[in-house]
Amino acid sequence: MEEKELRENFANNLLKLRKNKKWNQQELAEKLSYSDKAISKWENGDTIPDIHTMHRIASLFNITIDQLVSKENVVKVANKKKNRLLITLVSTGLCFLVATIIFFALEIAEIKMAYMSYLFALCAASIVLIVFSRIWFKKLWTFLAVDLLVVTASLIIMIFMGFTHIWIIVLIAALLIILLDVLLEIVSKTKQ
Repeated sequence: MEEKELRENFANNLLKLRKNKKWNQQELAEKLSYSDKAISKWENGDTIPDIHTMHRIASLFNITIDQLVSKENVVKVANKKKNRLLITLVSTGLCFLVATIIFFALEIAEIKMAYMSYLFALCAASIVLIVFSRIWFKKLWTFLAVDLLVVTASLIIMIFMGFTHIWIIVLIAALLIILLDVLLEIVSKTKQ
């Protein structure tokens, strides 16, 4: 890609991203600690910022530097990432909505331990988070979701065992967390 094309792509993308956020040049300039004149020069394709500033701009709009200087529709890319987060949150929330319905049904039927529906919802939400984080998000979120699943499952087991042999369950859970985290790290390195 030649410099002229790079400047044009950057200028068009910056303009589209700024307008998508409904910011004027002054607002963007304040967020980046630059003048509105600098933003204007960038959007007109007269100049491009240094790589550090490009990185800050890309981070501000939740895209990569490559996407910032490419011809692809960057607004669509930025919105797709926002939609992924929304889908993940709604899916996780649905687990707790179902748990609440089950909780009230069990309470009406006067069944003991109705609160367990929330622990099972936490397990289900962890599984949802594992799936979506493996597909869309950074591996840190996968590790956290797996750890949450192990801890929640251990808590459920402890409750059903009547809190006997807690130290064995905690030890097994800790070892399982370490084992699964190492396994996830190995899997992610083999994908690269």
